[in-house]
Amino acid sequence: GLGVLCGIGIGVVTTKLLLRSKKPEKVQSVPVNQKWEEEDDIIVREQLARAISFLGEEGYMKMKKAFVIVVGVGGVGSHAAHMLVRGGIENIRLIDFDQVTLSSLNRHAVAQRDDVGIPKVEALKNHLLKICPHANIEARKAKFSGEDAAVLLEGNPTFVLDCIDNIETKVALLKFCHTNKIAVLASMGAGARMDPTRIRIADISETQEDPLSRSVRSNLRKCGIGKGIPCVFSVERPCVGLLPTAENVDDPSNYSVLEGFRVRIMPVLGPLPAIFGNAMALYVMSHIAEFPFDPYHINSSIGTRNFFRIIEKLKKREKEVFNERNDGFGMSDYDIRFVVEEIWKGKSAFSESINKLTLTRWDKNKRASPGNLGEDCSR
Repeated sequence: GLGVLCGIGIGVVTTKLLLRSKKPEKVQSVPVNQKWEEEDDIIVREQLARAISFLGEEGYMKMKKAFVIVVGVGGVGSHAAHMLVRGGIENIRLIDFDQVTLSSLNRHAVAQRDDVGIPKVEALKNHLLKICPHANIEARKAKFSGEDAAVLLEGNPTFVLDCIDNIETKVALLKFCHTNKIAVLASMGAGARMDPTRIRIADISETQEDPLSRSVRSNLRKCGIGKGIPCVFSVERPCVGLLPTAENVDDPSNYSVLEGFRVRIMPVLGPLPAIFGNAMALYVMSHIAEFPFDPYHINSSIGTRNFFRIIEKLKKREKEVFNERNDGFGMSDYDIRFVVEEIWKGKSAFSESINKLTLTRWDKNKRASPGNLGEDCSR
């Protein structure tokens, strides 16, 4: 049909432009030809056509102009950076001190055997430029520290992704971003787990079942920071432990990558850190493009007993206060669960506890419904 012919025509034109854009290397002093810039822009727009159609022209331009920094480009960070660049982020800085090892290959987004022994930031940069040669990718081989934070995070970043697995370094990064009002998203523990359905995005104060989150929360509270940092984490309890050190090792700390870093090996299945990284990329892209989503909130403390307690209290109140018969209540359990989880986020606005949540009508003259249920503040 006509649509197919038009699609083929656009594809042929784009392919010709792509072939023409493979110009020879130029001397540094020669200015960039305006014609090449225009043709490159056409190619880039075709490459990102699906993202542009989703986010709109305005959202695309915001991503194009944004500047993102990814600190830590291992299993989580490499996937986050990979999809950010593929998705339309053109200005990105990669920070990591480590190099690619054979054991990195089970979870790193792009590293190959030929990359073993070279810095992770260089391996990632080299690969991403093959996909998006128009991108401005800066690779910094450096260990993040509070002392160097101002230099490593210079340039007024739009967003910073914390993909560090060392507690001290992680806390230093989050503290600097929070103090300097830099938008930051943190990744918590992706190792020793395997259930992708238990991955969540929520504030640091709401993280659960994660030893790394617990340690980070504790250290941040000592800095006066209790909330205000969004995180990607898993509510799955670790199903395997750290591997033991060799029996003939006198001082395991001598084998640490850097002083203060973990010595024992954390077992990891590659797909889970990949999902963490992709979730981070989506979160950041949506916020930069001002197309944000509200993360689905599932409070693990809302068990069957608590849920039915809320239902029974509501029905009792409807009967005693509004003379509403239970068989004519007009709301299903699904409706009530929607109100509890989606509107009230699983907890009382007053006590922040599920045990204190009590629902009642907003408008006493109208029947209870998802749009006419609020929290009873008279108790």
